[in-house]
Amino acid sequence: MFLVKIISFTLLVSSAYSQQIGVSNQSSGSPIFFNGEVGFNFGDVETINLSPGVGIKLGNLGLGAGLVYIKSKDKRFTPEIEETVIGPKAFALYSLGSMLYLKTQYEHLEYQTSETGVAREETLPAWWAGGGYRIGQGGLGFAIEFLYDLMHDPDTSLTKEPYKVQGGVNFGF
Repeated sequence: MFLVKIISFTLLVSSAYSQQIGVSNQSSGSPIFFNGEVGFNFGDVETINLSPGVGIKLGNLGLGAGLVYIKSKDKRFTPEIEETVIGPKAFALYSLGSMLYLKTQYEHLEYQTSETGVAREETLPAWWAGGGYRIGQGGLGFAIEFLYDLMHDPDTSLTKEPYKVQGGVNFGF
């Protein structure tokens, strides 16, 4: 049981950091790259976060689009609370050299919940802006980002805080 708690804790902590993955076909000179976020949480609150994206490099600038999908279930309540968040995202990355980059990302998310047994839907836009630091070039590397939601409203935004820190592995851009 102790091992299950350690694994759950590790997954919980790792879900606080969304994994950034970027793939670029640099060997063929293709300007197309892929990125995304993956997050999982297991236990009383189960969450799956998948957010793939595809972009094109234009010198130091990368422009792209993708999809955000977050599904969660909170088993601490009766009846259980289920939430689904889905919607498109558009993003831009600008390389400031081999280690630093700027990022902006707009998300237009549809939020659905069954809280208190009544279905509810809302549209929740977010406009994240910030930057990141990466170690490694071209191939495998590590990145950490600090992003701030310029449209954050404490009463209606998806996140309680207007900022997020995320990091993980990257390939490419």
